[in-house]
Amino acid sequence: MKRYLPFVLSLAFALCHAHGQYGAPKDDSDDKEQAQAPEEIPDFNNLDEYTYQPKSTLNYGLRFMAGPKVKFGGSGNVVAPSIESVTDLNTPNIYRIYHDGAVDPDGRTLAIGTGSGTGNVPAGGDGKTNTWTYTDPTQLTSDDFMQMHSYSAKVTSIDPLGITAKSGMGAELFNAMDMGKLGKHMKWSIFGGVSLSGINGATYTNENATMTTITDTYNLFGQTPGAATPGAPYSSPSTTTDTITTSGGSTETATVNSSTLISNTPVERDITTSQVFVTDHFKLSGEYFTIRGGPQLEYDFTEHLKALVSVGPALVYAGTNLTATEVLVPTTGLPIVDNIGDGTSVFRLGEYADATLEYDLTDTTGFYFGAFYQNAGTYTEHIYDPYGSNYSSNVNLNDQQGLRTGMSYRF
Repeated sequence: MKRYLPFVLSLAFALCHAHGQYGAPKDDSDDKEQAQAPEEIPDFNNLDEYTYQPKSTLNYGLRFMAGPKVKFGGSGNVVAPSIESVTDLNTPNIYRIYHDGAVDPDGRTLAIGTGSGTGNVPAGGDGKTNTWTYTDPTQLTSDDFMQMHSYSAKVTSIDPLGITAKSGMGAELFNAMDMGKLGKHMKWSIFGGVSLSGINGATYTNENATMTTITDTYNLFGQTPGAATPGAPYSSPSTTTDTITTSGGSTETATVNSSTLISNTPVERDITTSQVFVTDHFKLSGEYFTIRGGPQLEYDFTEHLKALVSVGPALVYAGTNLTATEVLVPTTGLPIVDNIGDGTSVFRLGEYADATLEYDLTDTTGFYFGAFYQNAGTYTEHIYDPYGSNYSSNVNLNDQQGLRTGMSYRF
């Protein structure tokens, strides 16, 4: 019996242990804890990250460009506006306007009738007029005749007068679309945009001219213009105020007609020529709008610094206004000034090249600085006046150079 006791004790111990594992009542709190256990978060560390790369770059900034070459030329004819009113020499009592005076219809009247039939009628009939004026003392001759003048001057030809228009600041807006890489540090894009620049230039020249002087001589019938207060300028009819003594011994002031009469038609006409200078002032002003586009290469020196080169065609729309001011200083009277002006607009096709350095401040913004070269051909503008003036300006939009700077934005 003792020999089997260890075996019996071992079997009893095993049965007790089995009863504790499977026969004991089940605890619900363990199930609840297992049901509420959180799920594990997946590990995404092994997935490739996705980052958006901007494909477009917008540049906006300023352009500093040397002005285009401009040549002025042509021929001119400076005419006093009054010259058209002195073509008739024989008709009395008409308006004749000169550069240094005028002779107008007679203003004298005669009283006729009595009572309710009283009225005034032109005096006329004696070949004289009391309505006229002159401006310069030299118009009165030593034998008491009055000379009136009209002037014109002709500039035969002006040698081409070349200038460089003023350098100006304009604005630009450009966009580049990324088209892919060409290597580790290089990629290419399509480049296009617009810019606006100004054209402003002016100069003057003194040109030899032939001045034609029309001199009409009038009879003063032995009188001195404005005898009471002689001298020029003088205008008739005129009056003076005199002090008179009445029969009673008192003094009074009286208005006295002091008008000087002049013949109402010229008694003589003389036409002479002489050599003078005419001053021509030229001015060209306007703007031109440029559309440019083409391929662009980009080389990345560092993560922030890059160089860009672009070439392609350029379409230019230019609109300018040309003015010419002709100034003639005649022998008598004020300077004669003739202003001529007109505008034109043209399209010209050319080409351009840009070289730019760009520095990125952030992932999306930066600034740039560069130089450019542009050709866009030439065009000529003409202006005319009714007297035969024909002036021109030739604008050369070739070989233009400048600098550009501004901000860049990638998106």
